[in-house]
This record gives sequence, C-alpha cells and structure tokens, in this order.
Amino acid sequence: MEKNSLLNVYDHAYAGAYNNKFLLNPFSKISSDFELGILKGLVNEQTSWLDAGCGTGYFLSRFPGLRRAGMDISPGMLEEARKVNPDAVFFRQADFREDTAEWHNSWSLVSCMWYPYSYVESIGEVETVVKNLVSWTKSGGDLFMPVADLQDFRPSLPQVPYEENEPVYAGSLIITGYTWTWLEDDGGKRHVNMVAPHVDHMLRLMEPFFETIEVLRYPPAYEGWVSRRAILARNKREPADTGKKAKIVHHPVPAPVNAGAQYDHQAAHENIDPLENASHKQILKELLKRLSSGRTFKSIYRKLFRRDT
Repeated sequence: MEKNSLLNVYDHAYAGAYNNKFLLNPFSKISSDFELGILKGLVNEQTSWLDAGCGTGYFLSRFPGLRRAGMDISPGMLEEARKVNPDAVFFRQADFREDTAEWHNSWSLVSCMWYPYSYVESIGEVETVVKNLVSWTKSGGDLFMPVADLQDFRPSLPQVPYEENEPVYAGSLIITGYTWTWLEDDGGKRHVNMVAPHVDHMLRLMEPFFETIEVLRYPPAYEGWVSRRAILARNKREPADTGKKAKIVHHPVPAPVNAGAQYDHQAAHENIDPLENASHKQILKELLKRLSSGRTFKSIYRKLFRRDT
C-alpha cells in the first residue's frame, strides 16, 4: 500500500480498537496464544528483542522486565505500544524497508508479527525487509515471522508449488508471491494490493544465514479450518559461515483446539468483552459516546421493560 493510505488506515481510533478486533477475538486469540507460547520459549533474562512492525505492542507487553523495543510506521499504533510497555527500551517510528545501521547484529531475537510486511509495494520490497531483519539479528540469535499463505485466505485451494520446470520455453517458473485486497465492512477501511510472499520464497531468502529454520504450524480452531504457518529461523551464523543452506524442519499440523465442536458465530461474538483490554481513557471515551447518543439508556429500557411476544 502507498504510505499515506496505510497511515490513514492505522489512525489513532483504529489502533485503539486493534487488539480486540484482530488479536483477542475468539478465533484469532488461538493464534495469538500459540505465538506467545513460541515467544516464551525464545526469551530469557539475557534476551534483547526487537519487534519490527510492533503495532500496539501487545506481544511485547506480555514480557515486562525484558530488554525489548519496537518500531512501527504508524504513530497511532506506537502510542498504544508505549502505554502498555512503559519499561521498554524504546519505540521508534520507522519504515522497516530502510536499514538502520546501529541495529546491525544487535538483537538476539527479532520478530515481525501478524504480516506487517504485507503492506509494502512489491515482493522485491519484502526481500529488502527480510534482509534488514536478518541484518539486525545478532549472531546466534533467532528470527520469528508468522507468514501469510494463500491457504490462509482460501483453505480449499491446494498448496501452490514454488518452483517448477517449464518445458515449453525451457526454464523454471517460480511463484514468489501474490497480492490481495481486504475491504472492511465496519468502518470502511481499505487494505489494497497487499503482498504475500510464498512461504518457500521466504525460506530461500533466510536459509543462507541460519543453522536451522522451522516451519511451524498453528493449531486450527476447528476441524477442517486453516492451520497458519510461521517461520522460526534459529541460530544466525557468523558472517564467515553464511552461504551454507540451513536445515529446514516442517512441523505437522496440530490437533484442532475445538476438536469435535462446531463453530457458533453468534455465541462466539456474544462472549467478546470489548472493554477487557481497553485503557481507562478508552473506557471513559466509550462511556461518554454512549451517554451522548442515548444508547446506554435505550439498552437499559429494553432490558427492563421489553417483553418477548
């Protein structure tokens, strides 16, 4: 997406609602909890952690006391991140397509959560982002990146091959990625022409720099639902050792979290508490909005006096 369009999407209001809408709803929370479990196994008291495209700082906030920092292009998202990470080293407004020399070989863990690289302009720019993330990872350190996959959006489709011989014109056909657009019904936000690199392309970009790369599979929410994927690149090599190929380990798909159950859309959304993770300022703002519109009094009236017929 074009930068100004991206900033218009991720304004302060959108940032304030982001966690409940995307990370903590009943479906997405399964993925968020899985990722927190992976991160917990990667950090210790000596960890220095940079979350690139940190958004609201939700994942960083679950590890208070750890030496951690975040960068994001959106001022609104960074404002939320600072609120919930008062002890972080820093939060910096920056574009991860641009290299930061002072971060080279500096962080024992670098993460890029929930596909922020999808907002760059091309697969070529994704390659630049990956190059920077690798550069910022310390020798011996780890890089953790959930990856968008075609099956995330269309689970019924088969996996698209990354590279195949093309016999007619004598060459190789490589599918490096694809584009997608998401138009939100509520609020009218438009996420236009975003890019998603092929998982195997991401592996090819990283394999010269790490000893081992694991392709993790998320537990599906229900039977037959999509199992998302993430790349965990372990133990970055010393510069003199780069060029070798990493050992790549593909993990199996775990059992569904709700095995044997059917998804009840209405019940799931009735159980969401939109204020559970809201700040005091957000709660007060929402209360004032409801009072001024009369929604609160109307709700109380319906609860007390409406009879089912």
